[in-house]
Order: sequence, then C-alpha cells, then structure tokens
Amino acid sequence: LRQNVKNDFEMWGAINSTVLICISRLEVSKMVDHSILASKTLRDAGVDFKLILVGDGRESDNLKSLAQKEGLVDQVIFAGNRSQAWIAGAFNLVDINVAPLCGRSLLEASLGGLPAVSYDVDWHSEIVISGSTGFLVPNLDYSEMGKAILALCSDQDLRRKMAVSMQQKALDLASPEKIAQRQRGIYQGLISGRIKIEN
Repeated sequence: LRQNVKNDFEMWGAINSTVLICISRLEVSKMVDHSILASKTLRDAGVDFKLILVGDGRESDNLKSLAQKEGLVDQVIFAGNRSQAWIAGAFNLVDINVAPLCGRSLLEASLGGLPAVSYDVDWHSEIVISGSTGFLVPNLDYSEMGKAILALCSDQDLRRKMAVSMQQKALDLASPEKIAQRQRGIYQGLISGRIKIEN
C-alpha cells in the first residue's frame, strides 16, 4: 500500500521541482556524500531540484555539514528513517533514484518505476543499463554521476522511457517464477555436469 506523502513533499518545496531520492543507511561505506556532491552539477546548471535522503546513520551530522558547506542546504532534505509504505508513496512524486551503493533499496525503487544513476559496482549492472534503465557511471566518479543526473533532468521523455524499462527489468529480476526457473536451470546443469563448480 502506498502512503500519501504529498504533504511532506509540499512542506519541503519538492512538488514543482525535479526530485531525486537516495535511500540508504547514512554510513561512510554507502557513499551518500557522493549524491550530495553530484547534485552540485545540477545547482551549477540552474536546475530547480530537491535531493531527498531517506535513512539514518552515523554520517547524518557530517552529511548535513557537507550540504551546508556546498551551499545546498535548501536543496538537500534529510527525511530520516521512513516506513516502506511512505517510501512506496514517495516513488509517485520522485523523478530519479540516485544510488551510489545500494542493495534492496535499488530494486525497490526500480520496481517503483524510477530510472537510476548508479556506480558500476557490486550488483548494480544487473539492473542499471546505461541508456535503457538509467545510467551506470564509473565507481567513485561523482562528477560523472552529476552529469548523468543532469542528462536525465534535462530530458523528461527519456526519463519516462527509462522508468518503463526499469520497472520491466525489475519485475523480471524479482519475479518468483523466473527466479525459480533460473535456479532449476542451475541445479539441472550441476546434476548433468554441464555446469562445473571450480574450487
């Protein structure tokens, strides 16, 4: 069930802006600071945007200081921990998912039909396909991340096409039937000897 979160977005001034979301624990390893640094590209290009950070963690104060240092206090919103229903509702009002290093939240946002800009790290390449479902950028290159976000901000038609492609890709990856089918194929390959396990 999707919660109606419009009041929160109105309070933040995030209704008539391009809205980015980053759902993550606020920890150093998650590189949430890169989403803030990448958003400077939008500010410098004169884009009216909001970056909503959903989550909490030990880096919260440092990230708030970074937003202040970079002159992004009005653009970066710290939403704190939110329920799954709230997050699902937020997807209705968000344009782009910024995912420097994400796990399940990347899949959830993708199921919600959000194109993603992500680092080419971990499992991201399984769902973020540059030019199709979003943009995959070199790991740790927040400047390239900013350029990719700007490209999506500048092209609403591209965002819409990517949103549809992303949701289809996510549904395919998360389909219980297709997961079971893939697993059966692996087991059959192991039993027949077609797939070998290397030590």
